[in-house]
This record gives sequence, C-alpha cells and structure tokens, in this order.
Amino acid sequence: MIIAFTLNNNSNQSTFSKTFGRCNYIKIINSERNIEKFIKNPFSSSLGSSGIQASQLLIENSCEVIITKQIGDQALTLLNSVGIKVYKSEAETASDAYKLFQENKLQKFNI
Repeated sequence: MIIAFTLNNNSNQSTFSKTFGRCNYIKIINSERNIEKFIKNPFSSSLGSSGIQASQLLIENSCEVIITKQIGDQALTLLNSVGIKVYKSEAETASDAYKLFQENKLQKFNI
C-alpha cells in the first residue's frame, strides 16, 4: 500500500501541515516494499488550486491513502473519485499517524 502524509518538513520528526494543498513536503511510504521518500510540494505557495494540484501529484505517485489534518472539498472529491482514501489525523508526526492507521484508529474524511 502507498500512503502519503502532508508535512511541514522533510524529516521523520516533522509535524503535520495544517492544510493539505499548502503542505511543504509529502512523505510517501510504500509499505509493501518498505520504502520511504519525501517530495517537496511545488504547489505549497500557489495562488490558487493548490489542493487540486497536490492531489494530482499524489495520483501520479500512485498513492492509495492520504493522511492529513485538513483537506478542501474539491481536493477530497477528486481523490475520492479515483479511489484514494483520505484520513484525518490529529497526531503530531507521520510515524504516530501511521501507527494509528495500522491500528484502524483514524477516521475517513467525508464530503
């Protein structure tokens, strides 16, 4: 499974960004291959549609799950339309959120 986290920095201790499309970095974990990588979000300072553009970036990276603090309706609709599940996390770090996800303790965002 390929899981994405929207973060402020490109470190495993980074906190979550307050918003989906304007996050500075995206951490992607491929749980089947045990591979992690960070991607700089080129849309973090866009004047508009940053959520849609970030969504397209995650689609291109074959993400199946996204864990974030907050997401707009348009980005959520786009992601849901292609089968990507979006979960809300109040955890401080991606590693904490990943553990909660594995324990099935995160709620999905709904439109």
